[in-house]
Amino acid sequence: MEKEKFEKFCSRVKDYQKIPFVLGEYEIATNDIIMIACLKQHEYCESKHDGMNKGVLRLITECKSITSEPIFVETPINIKTEICYQCHGGGRASLCPECEGRGIVCLEYESIYTREILTKEDDCPLCEGTGSISASRAKLINPNSVIGPCDVCDGTGESSDKTKYDIKHRTVDGRWIKKINDNLVDVKFFADYGDRLDPLFFIHSEGIGAVMPLNGKR
Repeated sequence: MEKEKFEKFCSRVKDYQKIPFVLGEYEIATNDIIMIACLKQHEYCESKHDGMNKGVLRLITECKSITSEPIFVETPINIKTEICYQCHGGGRASLCPECEGRGIVCLEYESIYTREILTKEDDCPLCEGTGSISASRAKLINPNSVIGPCDVCDGTGESSDKTKYDIKHRTVDGRWIKKINDNLVDVKFFADYGDRLDPLFFIHSEGIGAVMPLNGKR
C-alpha cells in the first residue's frame, strides 16, 4: 500500500498513533476508530510501539478466527455532512490534557455501603471519550497546546458521524466506510459477525481491518 494511503488511517493528534508501526507479522495504522493491518512489506513503518499492542492483537486474532463469508459493501453516496462535533468546524484539534489522549480517566467515588474510596474507569468528561478536544478549547486551557488536524473530520471541519449507515445489524459512520473503500482494494466486510456494538471486521487485498460502529454517545 502507498505510504500516503496507509497513513490516512493514522491519528493526526495522538503522538503514539501518528505513524504506522510493526506488530508481529503485521504493520498497523490506527486512529482508535479504524484499525488497518497489512502483512509486513513497507520500510517506512516504525518497529516499536508502546501501549496498544494487546488491544490490536486481540482485534487481529478475532478477525482471523471468523469463518462466515465476508460481503462487499457499497460506498455510501450523498453523505450528509455537518459541522464536526470534535473541532466545531475549525478542522484543528489537540490531545486532551485530562486523559492524555486515552479517552478514559480513573474516577474516585465513595462506596454507599462501606464509605471507602473506590476507583473506576470511565469516559473522560473533557473530551467525552474521544481523546482529543477542539483547538480553541485547548488554547483556553493551555496556550501552549500542540495543535494538529482533527482526527474525526480529517481537518475538513465537517463530519458525517451522525449520519447513520446500516450494514446488517450495525450502524456505522458512512464517512468511514467511504474512507476504507477509497483507500483499500478488494474490501469485504464480515457483516454477520458480532453484535451491534462490536467492531465491524473486514478483509482487504493486503490484510485485515476493523472499524467501530456508532454507539449512540455522539
